[in-house]
Amino acid sequence: MVRAVDPRSTWDYVLLAERELPPEERTTFRLRPLTAREQAQVEDTALTTGPDGRVYSLNTGTHALTILRLGLVGWEGFADEDGRPVPFAKNGSGTVSEACLDAIPSRVRHELANAITEQTKVSEGDRGN
Repeated sequence: MVRAVDPRSTWDYVLLAERELPPEERTTFRLRPLTAREQAQVEDTALTTGPDGRVYSLNTGTHALTILRLGLVGWEGFADEDGRPVPFAKNGSGTVSEACLDAIPSRVRHELANAITEQTKVSEGDRGN
């Protein structure tokens, strides 16, 4: 049975590389699924087409950043190079700040964007199928 996706719900996500670490050594990211409108906005940023209608590029970086701006809502245990906590901050529109996005390593941005996308596509009831 298909289950509805609730874009107001959130979940904690631990990076694949950190799942075997003790809990106190993990970074936990707080994520949420995208609304239908947000998902359409994300899909619209994925491709660049020319005047002839041919696809010229797949904008994976922009695509991942757009997903993160909308679906990343917090974190715990995220530290800088010196081990100091990096505070989570939002911009004036209520989404994650550019400074926060800049602090996240590229491979982590892509993993988090993929996690948000998968949660948006598949409800908990569908996961067992």
